[in-house]
Amino acid sequence: MMESVGYSASGEEAKADALGEQDDTFQQVYEEKRHRLEELEREAEEMRHTLATTELEIGELREELGLTTMAQLRKSMQQSAAYQKTVELGERVSQTEGYQKTTAALNAAGDKTSAVLENIGAKTTDAMTRAGTAWRESETVQSIGNRWRTATFALRAKLGKNPDEQTFSTTADDLSDDAPSNADQ
Repeated sequence: MMESVGYSASGEEAKADALGEQDDTFQQVYEEKRHRLEELEREAEEMRHTLATTELEIGELREELGLTTMAQLRKSMQQSAAYQKTVELGERVSQTEGYQKTTAALNAAGDKTSAVLENIGAKTTDAMTRAGTAWRESETVQSIGNRWRTATFALRAKLGKNPDEQTFSTTADDLSDDAPSNADQ
């Protein structure tokens, strides 16, 4: 029985050696694969960085050349078949008699509207000028102007300043915007 135990002990050692060699081989393969994975991850990171830098440069060049996203979209759209069909349809519609009559009528209406608004503007300006003149010549404004001149005259007299009668004339022309500046002299 000793032999069988010894035999089995040497068998265990052989198995342990075999397993140790397998562990070493497994460990070596594992390390190689892990090292390869790290290399690939570094390369991928470098490629991402290079791609980001390249895309940034592409964006700057497109901007300098006026090739914006909107311009590219417009160009792409203009090259599409649907856009071409729409343009052709628009050209055909613009050649129809109904479209031309409608365009002529709208142009005439626009011209008439412009003329009416221009006439209203001229009449409004004239009316405002007449109203302003009538207002300045009204008894109320004349009365206020006379009261202003009288109060200013009295105040200057109290302050001991020599009031100048010519500064306080009673004509409607003196009631314009520069009348208060005459009273301040």
